[in-house]
Amino acid sequence: MEPTNPLPILRALEVRFYGPTDTKGSRVRIRDLRGLILRDLWLSYDHAHGNSAASVAREALESRGWALEYGAETPDADLWLTREFRRDEWGVPAPQEAAR
Repeated sequence: MEPTNPLPILRALEVRFYGPTDTKGSRVRIRDLRGLILRDLWLSYDHAHGNSAASVAREALESRGWALEYGAETPDADLWLTREFRRDEWGVPAPQEAAR
């Protein structure tokens, strides 16, 4: 029997805040938990966003063309969830992919 309300298949992007060190300012790391993008995306933390690394990450991802559908939290990180699986880099997808 098939479920009446199946859960969507989503890709999780993990967002973590890293405080300043002696050599670097505060940063936000975005990591693809699916493993399709092997290189983490590091962003400078913009203090205009208050205490929200998730909002820094959301702004950066959406400016790169990501369609984020849901957010979630773990004790250690925030998550952004998307239906996009074709991307293998953080930037805007290739034109032939965007048209699909």
